[in-house]
Amino acid sequence: MGSSVVNGKTDEDKLANLIVVVKKLFRSIDVPLNLRELGISQEELTKNMNKLVTDSIADPTIYGSPRWVTEEQCEKLFWYAFEGKDVDF
Repeated sequence: MGSSVVNGKTDEDKLANLIVVVKKLFRSIDVPLNLRELGISQEELTKNMNKLVTDSIADPTIYGSPRWVTEEQCEKLFWYAFEGKDVDF
């Protein structure tokens, strides 16, 4: 196989470097990287959080997820998406 565009000693390093490359690409073409950059306010997210979490947990596609999430984790994911934070849990 040919040489990799994304360098790294381990698969984890390569994945981390790939994420950096994709984020740089998105920035270069003005793609928002978080909900705030999409124009969603903190107030709007707070106001709609219960419905977002409820609808997310009730969505049948959640059963295809490789990892089950609790309502608390789902809310945390929305806040991470708002802030543009990497998931660390």
